[in-house]
Amino acid sequence: MRPVDFERAKVVVPPKALLSLFHESVEPSFRQITILEQQNMCLAKARDVLLPRLMSGEISV
Repeated sequence: MRPVDFERAKVVVPPKALLSLFHESVEPSFRQITILEQQNMCLAKARDVLLPRLMSGEISV
């Protein structure tokens, strides 16, 4: 595609009410994604600290 093709392209913009409804429906999912990403980072750090100790026998299960 060429730049002129983008200039001629029509863009559909939804009504603000529809955007608001969409935002309300997806925002909880995005919040949950953020929380799960943070938990995954914490778990990965714990794994990185504990796994070598477990493998060396320093700690047991």
